[in-house]
Amino acid sequence: MALYTLKLTTGANTETFDRVDSLGLREVERVWRKNVSPNVLVAIVYEWQVEALLGGNTAPATVRSNLATWMTNFAALRTGPTSVEILSGGSAISGIGTISTTGWEDIQITDLAFADAADDPAFLKAHTRVTFTIRGRKPFGDGDSVCEFDQVYATEFDTAGLESRRLVTTVKMVAGVAVTTIASQLKLAKAVGWVRVAPTNTTTGYVLSYPNYPRTDEAVATSIVRRLGGSIALPTGAGDGTIVEEVQDDPRYGVNRKTRRVSIVGLDSPLSGWVNSQEPTGGRGGTTHDKSARRGSGTWITVEAVSTFKGLITRVRARYDLTPGGRPVGFRPMTGGIQPVIVLGDREPARCTETVKLAALAPASLDEVPLPIPLPAPWVLDSTRTVDTMPEIVEEGGAKAMNIWERTIRRSYVWDDPESDPRLNDAFKARAMKQWLDADDASLLA
Repeated sequence: MALYTLKLTTGANTETFDRVDSLGLREVERVWRKNVSPNVLVAIVYEWQVEALLGGNTAPATVRSNLATWMTNFAALRTGPTSVEILSGGSAISGIGTISTTGWEDIQITDLAFADAADDPAFLKAHTRVTFTIRGRKPFGDGDSVCEFDQVYATEFDTAGLESRRLVTTVKMVAGVAVTTIASQLKLAKAVGWVRVAPTNTTTGYVLSYPNYPRTDEAVATSIVRRLGGSIALPTGAGDGTIVEEVQDDPRYGVNRKTRRVSIVGLDSPLSGWVNSQEPTGGRGGTTHDKSARRGSGTWITVEAVSTFKGLITRVRARYDLTPGGRPVGFRPMTGGIQPVIVLGDREPARCTETVKLAALAPASLDEVPLPIPLPAPWVLDSTRTVDTMPEIVEEGGAKAMNIWERTIRRSYVWDDPESDPRLNDAFKARAMKQWLDADDASLLA
């Protein structure tokens, strides 16, 4: 009496080998996970060498029909068995007595041979002896159902010295378990100042390729991140982004103009979030959105005082126009071809017209835009010829705090020292050269 009975099932067909005369078992290969220490056994490939007698209590016609199907399926290697049961005393052998698509992979029958049978399956007889090899792979999944897991990590640098990191993960799960169940292990972390590189700039942070699609339990995952200059923080889904800031000095008004240019690519609606969030307070400018290129950008200008003094004054510019004075020259016409007679008028004093422009950043009152003190004696201020133009906005910013104001005053003076020339007066000469007042000259302001 045979020690073992073998049942083979493929699809809807099941055949029982009531008499197994020879049964051999060996390990063909052990598969190890080597990126951990100690290494972990992840799968064993087994082979069974079977020599059995077909038929038993099965009618010869049924045997011939089943074998005809097997000859098509197995010999042509179009499909493998869905289960193999090795029975002893009516029960499956413990451990590896039952092989099926649940818990096993790559079940195949190889080296199929029939003894004492015609080549045509229609002439196969009951009790025909058959020998064949059954091969199956037994995977051992960990707590996450991972059977095999290998990663390759690489870094590289571009010409600007910015680092890129690439992680390629080859993973095999327990049959039927999708690779996406371990998503957190497939992507590189994206720290502040880093961006995911297309095509891995997805919400998952990686892209998958399936070598045995439509099976989703085996895949290769790729994740790439790149460091951005300036440690820019970009949102998920961005492929790249820049922030460029430019500062230009404007000596006319004593302010710095800061231009901020930002751009982002890779988002469907970049302006709805990141670009607008980069607008500086009080900035003047705007944004653009190229939907076809999935690119957004913005440019804004802000101003800030280089320094202020006497309130919110940022710059004072002065100009002095001098009429030296003296006796006006006239003439009295003569007749008979005689030359006109030169006539000198009464002596007139020297006069000076002072024009001062004061710039201020967002003043709230006249007290924050004080006027320079008048010229010192012997100059006498002629208030009837003084014109004080109240502060007005000469450049609007994106907010009140960015408005540049200007106040202009024109004052007329008379020189009250007929015996001297104002151009030789040391105090006036020093004041006349103060055409650009700053914080060092605050004492000249009222």
